[in-house]
Amino acid sequence: MLDDPIEYNKFRTFAVSCFSSELTAFIEEYQVLKAKTIAILRPKSMRGCPSDSTICTLANPEPTKLPASPHATSPLPSESAYTPTSVTTSILDTLTNNSKPTHTVSFPSQLFDKLKAVYWDYIDPNSYTSVNASPMVVRRIDEMMNNNDYNVTLFDELKDEVLFMLYSDVYTRYIRK
Repeated sequence: MLDDPIEYNKFRTFAVSCFSSELTAFIEEYQVLKAKTIAILRPKSMRGCPSDSTICTLANPEPTKLPASPHATSPLPSESAYTPTSVTTSILDTLTNNSKPTHTVSFPSQLFDKLKAVYWDYIDPNSYTSVNASPMVVRRIDEMMNNNDYNVTLFDELKDEVLFMLYSDVYTRYIRK
């Protein structure tokens, strides 16, 4: 259902009626972050989708540039240039094609402002759109952000919690409606 745009749109509208729009919004931001990370870190030769659906596919042969932002240090590829992998697939798994990485993989510096925006929108307890994440997950993300540890696994635990909340609460109500 998350991979079907029409059904997902209906589900997202239903999530708003359940006062859970921040959950679907976070998942959408995670997917944008994944697409931009792949566009920057994956070598051009691996950006296509040979026949393996776990690889992010390239819809446009050359990444498009976003309009200049006052915070951006360099242009970023457009999230619309890529069809991301399933939301259940992490950024690291997508980058490494589900193989064990030999080193720590960090987000590219061009995305640091985006990471901070996701933090302030969905994790900061003072945000109106913060998700109801467990204190343990919030603490881990806080520590990583405070230590400038921008590992691509930064938001993975939160993504898993959000997906669980969506499935166990919103989706169960959605299928009963």
